[in-house]
Amino acid sequence: GWTSAVDTQGNDTGISSSGMAALYKIADSGDVAASDFIFTIGSAADLLAGAIYRISGHSPSAPINTSASAFINNDETPSFNNTITPTFADCLLLMLVHHYSGSSSAKETSAYAITTSNPTWTEAYDNHNSTALTIASAYANRPELTATGNSSFTSSGDNTTDCGSILLAIKPIQDVTVSADVLTVTVSLPTSTVQTGVNISVSPLSVTVSIVAPIIKNLVQWTNSE
Repeated sequence: GWTSAVDTQGNDTGISSSGMAALYKIADSGDVAASDFIFTIGSAADLLAGAIYRISGHSPSAPINTSASAFINNDETPSFNNTITPTFADCLLLMLVHHYSGSSSAKETSAYAITTSNPTWTEAYDNHNSTALTIASAYANRPELTATGNSSFTSSGDNTTDCGSILLAIKPIQDVTVSADVLTVTVSLPTSTVQTGVNISVSPLSVTVSIVAPIIKNLVQWTNSE
């Protein structure tokens, strides 16, 4: 029941041993009651890690507005060529990252950023407890419809051997179409009685109708983005 938004490896940058995926699912009663979700990936020899966001306030029919991923090698402050251009204002941006330190312990993540109109990011998790492998993520609300430019972050410690970043724009519930009702006014004038020697002229009747313009409010209410 999960839908894949991004599922990619760093083949284009020579990091074929490194991969990332992002999936989403509209929760139902079975998910509320579930204690675990099971995903099958890789092999027993792989270093694997994962996390789940719980988000409300998204468009239920098509939550993912746009996404992109990229990988880079040997850099403590990698800048990824994974720019996206949201087509809806006030999207929730998610930056999902991983980095492999190549040493005995994983490293912390900080300084999440995008090149253009960088918002204030809130870190959701920074899992650097496993050997050498770190996964982390941050989220931010961004009203602009311009391209984000590259995503970037900082890894503490030595150069990361492999690292990757996914940018996701979550579409908010705000694409609402409002159609005004048509007001029909019927005016009836009495039939004129014409008598000999009397001239009768009927003045036109003007009716002005004012309809209040619909008000469309921004319905973005991101909550529980944990």
